[in-house]
Amino acid sequence: MGQQQLLLILLALIILALAVVAGFWFFQDTAADLNRQAVIIDLRHLASIARKHYRTPASIGGGGNTFKNFTVSAHLAENANGTYQQIDPGHNTDHIHFEGIGIEKGNDGINPIRIEARIEIDEIKLEEQN
Repeated sequence: MGQQQLLLILLALIILALAVVAGFWFFQDTAADLNRQAVIIDLRHLASIARKHYRTPASIGGGGNTFKNFTVSAHLAENANGTYQQIDPGHNTDHIHFEGIGIEKGNDGINPIRIEARIEIDEIKLEEQN
């Protein structure tokens, strides 16, 4: 009878260990998905600010129907979701590029989540790099 009880306890420990490992992997996948969505939301927010700059007349500090001279302000460049930067700043007048780098590991399992956004006045194109 003692041997049977030890086997049952061992079986219960194995099942418990498998449940903990499965929960850990599930949590990591969920955290990465949530971070990816948060980075996309932040990039869309940056796009709306860039579009506002585009539409604002140059005489009052805007772009005057260009994205020229738009810069990401320091308080928008980093938050709890990740870091954001403008790619090739000031070179294009009809579109602008941003890059968002998340805090969770991306699809490759090594490097962080990375999403690029191309913003035009009437369209936002998002491309997941990792």
